[in-house]
Amino acid sequence: MDIELLRPILDSAKNKKDAILFFVDETIKQTLQDLYLEETHFYIHDIVYAVSKSTLDIDIIGRVLIVEDERLGIKKNKYSTVYIEKDNYYLFIKCSKKVSHQREMLEKLLSQL
Repeated sequence: MDIELLRPILDSAKNKKDAILFFVDETIKQTLQDLYLEETHFYIHDIVYAVSKSTLDIDIIGRVLIVEDERLGIKKNKYSTVYIEKDNYYLFIKCSKKVSHQREMLEKLLSQL
């Protein structure tokens, strides 16, 4: 049974990322500081840090391979791909310059379709 510890706080928070960072450990906070909290739009090759809603620990770090309605397929290493439920994690995205340009291009392409 998964319990979302921060739900009441995040429902009233203006900045969800700052609220999450306030409650996680210092090492996790340093890791997530420069990342973006994303809830809805994921693209292939985004680097994702998945923080468990029940434990507030980073469970999975990897690259998005598959985007479905309720789950993401994340490639952890060259041998392992993990499927996660989006609702069970706070998902942080790392954007490099190349990836952010590619991400903007994909957003524009999808909006034209």
